[in-house]
Amino acid sequence: MKKYILILLIILLVGCSDKEDLKCERNFYNDGLNYKEKIVVKMNNDKVSSLKSYLTFESEENASSYCDSLKKYIAYNNINIEYECIGNEIEVNNYEKYIAVDNPNTIIGLSREEFIKLFTEFKYACQ
Repeated sequence: MKKYILILLIILLVGCSDKEDLKCERNFYNDGLNYKEKIVVKMNNDKVSSLKSYLTFESEENASSYCDSLKKYIAYNNINIEYECIGNEIEVNNYEKYIAVDNPNTIIGLSREEFIKLFTEFKYACQ
């Protein structure tokens, strides 16, 4: 009996932690630069607590070029954004700071519904 309770508890805990996350995706086509962006939204009590962005490019050359531009953008705006460029992918760990530069309204604290509404206006598909 204890085994069944333990298994049920593990299933519930794992299921609840995955349910909190929200994922939004969009394909970008701009001046010959094509990439896919996936944003992973961590939720805490139905409120946005952090954002992580993953950009996937068609080639390492395009990713490297974008990474160089990102480095200059961060320096110019004097913001502390944690990012990593690996092959044809770029990972931005604190994406909410990147968004805040162009839009001072905070993303952190939005409800799940508010976040989905905002990002679907920008053509993201969220689930």
